Amino acid sequence: MQFEGIPPLTRPNVVRRFIYSSTSPWRKWRQRAHARAVEQARQQPQAKFQHLMKTAEGIAEINPAGLHDLVRAILRPLQSEHLLSIAELGRSAHTCVDWKSFFGPVAQRAMWSHAGELLGRELSMDKHVVSLVSDTVLPWPWQHDRYIAALAMIGQAKELQPRPEEFPRARWKGPWQYDQLNHGVTLWLPWRIGFVGGGNHSITAGILAGEGELIPSEVYDMAFLFEDMYTDGVQYYCSKTDVPLGPVPNPRVAAVFEIGRMIHNLTRK
Repeated sequence: MQFEGIPPLTRPNVVRRFIYSSTSPWRKWRQRAHARAVEQARQQPQAKFQHLMKTAEGIAEINPAGLHDLVRAILRPLQSEHLLSIAELGRSAHTCVDWKSFFGPVAQRAMWSHAGELLGRELSMDKHVVSLVSDTVLPWPWQHDRYIAALAMIGQAKELQPRPEEFPRARWKGPWQYDQLNHGVTLWLPWRIGFVGGGNHSITAGILAGEGELIPSEVYDMAFLFEDMYTDGVQYYCSKTDVPLGPVPNPRVAAVFEIGRMIHNLTRK
């Protein structure tokens, strides 16, 4: 009830201006707290996965061919860690990037038949050329001296003018060249990920020099995995029953898996 002659109780304008002012300490504290909460939410595995998939969907609407570039961007940190480890730490990365376990134990179990045969459809090697420039190739340089020699002497731009009589250890080897006896790469479709099994140091030099193509030693279409499972960025789930099957190694690998599904579905049309 409001009594006659007594003005209504209101927050003084000066207090209101202080609380809602853009320069008030309270408002600044709330803004900082909100920004921290937003950033913490973005760092959650499922949030990272969802935003990567949102990015992939945006690319696919304009031009699906760009999805391979996104896969390369997602896997570039992994590639860089392996390219740099021997130079930075004096030892190789702890393990190579193994194609059998790349998508984690759940996918690894689904890759093999009861008879121990890989279920992926093997394709002709001659019809697929791997580019060290535009494909995701994952080598494992493990020997320091070989790494130094490869980076110093393999590549079109490595020739010195005038050329000295001798380079350290050997002469300049010229532009990167494919060696069928040395270079072994298993190519996985639809992602176009190349897992290196031989020629790690020279393939590393080709990647860093930005040159080189090779014929893969094996090519597998792994799209059958999409019929068996899907992921939300944290877990794999059975496609038929939605029952959880087990964890995904990390949100980036999960995003690569689902982007592969997008590539497969769009290229079938």
